Amino acid sequence: MFAKSNSRILVPYAPSLASRNEVFEQLRRNQKNILLIGRSCTGKSTLKNILADPTRVPDTLKPYSQTEFPLFEQYTVNGTDIIINFIDTPGLFQQTKSLPDNTTIMQLIDGYIRSKVTQLHFVCFCTSMETKINTDDLHTVQKFFDFLGPEIRKNACLIITKCESKNVQQLETICKESQTNLDFKVLSSQMKQGIFFTGSINRDDWIDTSDSIYQQFENICEYRNKLLNLFTHVDVKPFDLTSNVIAKKIKDEMDSKGKAKLK
Repeated sequence: MFAKSNSRILVPYAPSLASRNEVFEQLRRNQKNILLIGRSCTGKSTLKNILADPTRVPDTLKPYSQTEFPLFEQYTVNGTDIIINFIDTPGLFQQTKSLPDNTTIMQLIDGYIRSKVTQLHFVCFCTSMETKINTDDLHTVQKFFDFLGPEIRKNACLIITKCESKNVQQLETICKESQTNLDFKVLSSQMKQGIFFTGSINRDDWIDTSDSIYQQFENICEYRNKLLNLFTHVDVKPFDLTSNVIAKKIKDEMDSKGKAKLK
């Protein structure tokens, strides 16, 4: 249906065991680790799907998160030796009465280290046009960044989802709001890699065979290209999760928990 429907360039990575043994060192050098954070139902899973296939129409929207546990998914970029690892953190921004504390954050980071994810190339905070940014988001992001240290901001970006129907003027308005709305300004100022947009074909428009899906598709492809360029071509020093400072914080926290159990 779409002229660019063959533009899929990300595919799930599932090599044979022999292949893994042969190219392990090469892949280790060319992997990009992308951490996705954000509230439930902000489109993190949809973002991954659209990067693989911009023609994909999301399943029926559900009133709850479709990602219940931390996910680690690998994709290969056709024509390159780059492997993109997406790490989703559904527990970090669940809508609960209490904000995540340092213990929760440390456990997440400790889990990444145990699964051999020792570096983060990009940290992407996802928010949607529908849910907007609230104070809890700001506080939790601040805690996350404060724990990792100021250097992580160099690897951070803001991704605004569900923008498939936005025109250029509307996107410019959003960017201007990031400088005038206080909450938005505080958050965006910490995302040194900038603000990006994404979206997906509106399911209702697809079912109704609305002509609007053609413009939506053009917008989605443009957003997608910019994100793929960020993930594959922007030269940014990866953030080391095994640095002495991070390792010490995790060790201190684990030691503290161990002592508490002995009491």
